[in-house]
Amino acid sequence: MMSARSVPPLVAFAFALLLAACAVPRTEPPASPASSDTGGIDVSAIGLRQADVLENPPAADIEPVTAEPGESARRPRPYAIAPPVIPHSVDGLLPITREENACLGCHDPEMAEDMEAPAVPASHFVEPGTLDGRRWPCVACHTPQTTAKPLVANGFQP
Repeated sequence: MMSARSVPPLVAFAFALLLAACAVPRTEPPASPASSDTGGIDVSAIGLRQADVLENPPAADIEPVTAEPGESARRPRPYAIAPPVIPHSVDGLLPITREENACLGCHDPEMAEDMEAPAVPASHFVEPGTLDGRRWPCVACHTPQTTAKPLVANGFQP
């Protein structure tokens, strides 16, 4: 056990050690050589947009599909459990709330056959007629189609 007499020398030693550490001159890390000097990747080649990362170019023009419901063909799913994309315009159908879900006007299982629309699957209901509380915001999983071109080639195989 330490005595009261040994504490002041320990405090003095710790203080001296702190002062010595602060007295050491600080050195800056060496500057990074330019990427052209080292054969590294130029900043304009980083990322998918292939532009200087410090620039802020305008976003690409991406137009949503403007087809009305029932006018366009359904796109195939990329894999078995992928949520299908919305093949029609969503103008006038958003926002989707718990109280107001325009999607169900056509996709409710009771209406779907008459509307010639795919029905919301049983997995989206807690019981017939009662949509699961986690499933009401359709566009959280089902996204509208756009005219966007792929940024990279997609060789995905399920």
